[in-house]
Amino acid sequence: ELFTHLRFWPQITVRANAGDHPAGTGKRIRRAWVSAQKYSLVANSVKSEIIIEPTITVTSDQ
Repeated sequence: ELFTHLRFWPQITVRANAGDHPAGTGKRIRRAWVSAQKYSLVANSVKSEIIIEPTITVTSDQ
């Protein structure tokens, strides 16, 4: 049996550093996410299409 695609919906919650704006932290998390996908040995070795639709939530210390 062959899977044509794999779909994941991870939920990621991170806390912004003290003094950082949550929007800036969210941008950094999204850049890290893109890099992780691009350079993942596991994801790049799978023949099926991998679809990842993350929900990223940034909280503040306040």
